[in-house]
Amino acid sequence: MDKDLTAYLNGNKNAVLTPLLTVREITPAGIHHITQYLPDVPDPIYEFWYNPKRKPGSNPKHIGGQKPYVKLFLQEVDELRKHGLTDEVAGSLLRLVKYINWNTGVLKKKRSKKPFKFTDMVEVLGLSRSHTIKRIKQFKDLEIIFHTQDGYVITPNLIKKGGL
Repeated sequence: MDKDLTAYLNGNKNAVLTPLLTVREITPAGIHHITQYLPDVPDPIYEFWYNPKRKPGSNPKHIGGQKPYVKLFLQEVDELRKHGLTDEVAGSLLRLVKYINWNTGVLKKKRSKKPFKFTDMVEVLGLSRSHTIKRIKQFKDLEIIFHTQDGYVITPNLIKKGGL
């Protein structure tokens, strides 16, 4: 491994030039803001926040009594509209929003916290089984929802759940 990259990973350097320029800024609270750039391109291609003090698996279980909200990424919605997102499909998506898990985007039942099954989708969407199958197919075709071993997941680059 390159000695500059090793120094970066050990926290001794805040920037390293690889095929990408990776820059780390550390806030006064010790949280890292990591940004990656292509050489000679001013806009970042990737950025994220990292808290080294946070313990693994310490995801918030609630939003501290605040009113829940969701972030809807409008540019993504506009792109989906170009690829066939209808008001009907968007309305069905809106019915699922309150079941999104805080960090993962997995659709979960309110009380039991178990991942959604097909029968839960039928109930929440208020559609027949055959129409629910079609709607889920529309979601998957538009890459709004995908199914993993954890259950149905709403793509996090479209909607995220949080608190004010």
